[in-house]
Amino acid sequence: MKDKYAWMIILIIIVSIGCGIYTFINGMFSSIGELVEDRCFMSHPCKGQDVEFDLSIYHVDIFFEVRDGKIGLVNTLNEKTPIVFKLNKKNVVSWAKELDVSDCLPGEELKEMNSIRVRNKDFFSISFTDNIFGENSTIFFDENNNFEVLCISDM
Repeated sequence: MKDKYAWMIILIIIVSIGCGIYTFINGMFSSIGELVEDRCFMSHPCKGQDVEFDLSIYHVDIFFEVRDGKIGLVNTLNEKTPIVFKLNKKNVVSWAKELDVSDCLPGEELKEMNSIRVRNKDFFSISFTDNIFGENSTIFFDENNNFEVLCISDM
């Protein structure tokens, strides 16, 4: 009778350890999936802030042609917070985002963007070197070339 209880206890311990390992591994992979899903992986995902944008008062630093208009950047080198915006094919501003990083990096400010380039033409994204960590960071856009997320890298 004692052998029967001993085997039951051993079985319960083995099942408990197995469930714990399964839960740990499953949780690890789902959190990795969430990181990949927001496109930033090991970077800091920043939402930016919607802003009213009058193109006539800014000097555009760079334009990128996209299938339904242009993506532009202003304030990339002048110690002001950069703004990314989209013009439709009629040169009307569709949206504008100030690249404010206070939601993801409290106390930090993005003030310069150097080495700006298209990272991926198929799934449009822009890479640049930021002034915060001096690393390559990326602005991702959705399939309609609308702002999705700014990923500030610290690696």
